[in-house]
Parts: sequence; structure tokens; C-alpha cells
Amino acid sequence: MFLDGMDIPQIAKSRGFVESTIYGHLAHYAAIGELDYTVLISDDKFEEIKSIIELSGSASLNEIMTQTDRKLSYNEIKLVLSCLKSTTP
Repeated sequence: MFLDGMDIPQIAKSRGFVESTIYGHLAHYAAIGELDYTVLISDDKFEEIKSIIELSGSASLNEIMTQTDRKLSYNEIKLVLSCLKSTTP
């Protein structure tokens, strides 16, 4: 549905899910390389979150949110965490 041009709110409404569920599904596909994560988050945001995780050594959503002054969404942070986990041996 997403690849057919529907956005996350449209998919959520048509499927009877909340947007975070759809975002989580898309994050899964980004993490396994079946979807380019840049359709969900900019490279700059991705790298910012990645740097915070690497520097702090923490994957705590609240800690990352605090360090970014809450300017990023939980969905964006979860996306980066998913992508990083999939590349960690």
C-alpha cells in the first residue's frame, strides 16, 4: 500500500490500525533492506539519532528524546534503532 502511494495515515485508517503500527511495519522493511529508510526519515535525522545512540551507548527512547530536546518522534528513533540492530552482528 505504501509503495502504491498511500501515506501512513491513509494506510492506518484503511487497515484499522494506529499510525505507529504502520510505521513499525515499514521500519521493519527498512531494517531488512526491503525499503529505503530515506522515504521515512531524512539522512540528517537518521545520522543525528545514530550519533546519539553511538555516543551515549544507550538505546533508551526517553534518553534519546531528551538529548534531542524532543524534536524527533519516537517513530523516527525506533526506525533508526531497528536499522542499527539489523546491521549489528
